[in-house]
Amino acid sequence: FRIRFGMETTHVTTSGGAKGCIRWDADTEELKNELETLVGIDEVHVSKEDIAFIDGITGAGIIYYVTFTGDNVRGNVIPLEIIDIGENGCLDAHDLGGKF
Repeated sequence: FRIRFGMETTHVTTSGGAKGCIRWDADTEELKNELETLVGIDEVHVSKEDIAFIDGITGAGIIYYVTFTGDNVRGNVIPLEIIDIGENGCLDAHDLGGKF
């Protein structure tokens, strides 16, 4: 997947396929570093929660929590948009070893 923030889209990492594509289970530091390459974001804190795979009940997943902490992103911040899930060169979780 890629992340869009306003008119900018992640563009550095290739961990999830093509340029700017983030792995479905990326670590928090990778996501933080990628977000901070965007001109409109100077500092964020990222944490994540793993959702366990339970056969027949739930698929594996991740919930990311992004807190904007920099001077450029205080107050009412526009939402992050998740795009290119499994398309436009980005691999989906199944392609990268996810269980469903």
